[in-house]
Amino acid sequence: MIVLPQAAADVGSVFVNRVTCRVLVCERHFRESDILTSSKYVDSKTGKVVEAKLKIARLSSDAVPSVFPNCPAYLSAPAATSREAPAEKRMRLEAASLREAIANSLETHEEEETKHKFDTFQALLECLPQMKLSNFWSVISRPACIHFLNLALEDAPRVLLSITVLEDLTVKVHCQDVQLTTIDGIGAIPHKVNDIRCLTRLLDSVESLHGELSCKHLGGVDAGGVAC
Repeated sequence: MIVLPQAAADVGSVFVNRVTCRVLVCERHFRESDILTSSKYVDSKTGKVVEAKLKIARLSSDAVPSVFPNCPAYLSAPAATSREAPAEKRMRLEAASLREAIANSLETHEEEETKHKFDTFQALLECLPQMKLSNFWSVISRPACIHFLNLALEDAPRVLLSITVLEDLTVKVHCQDVQLTTIDGIGAIPHKVNDIRCLTRLLDSVESLHGELSCKHLGGVDAGGVAC
């Protein structure tokens, strides 16, 4: 037996006053397509339609008794041509649209990652033009390394801060002649870089310390390996 939907009960009450939303009806009087045994919803993370089985079967909102065995044929309505219900169509279109949006987002993310990542020194050189550097840095590119230098342009120009990326993509940061391993507020300096965004953040972080050039603000080792 199946619980009669409120809409069907309202229609039935026009003819039989005793019909209510709690009236039970026999499933044999309904087409298979009128009986719902599962509920569907769209997963917002994947765009897929998820189907969950109902504990108790129920009738669709537009279901009406149309099958009457052992009765004159004219009492039974012919099976209607299969047609997608508006709710199912809306769910299907929503799921398709969501899947397309997720696929486009993943594709855009992958393109963005590919655009910024590099795994060879040559690839780094090719990424350099897309870097937006301030006038704080002077860039010197050599066959086996790239120097990002902050220069004090005095009578005798000297290097105040430098970041060097070697051919194997390892990184060395110096405050004058002191190699740094950590910077207060930033933490450990990365040993290697393979992402142009990571390199840009490192450059920005070191640039922000221009007013604190004293090595007491910077963690590092001098030429003899003694911490500053």
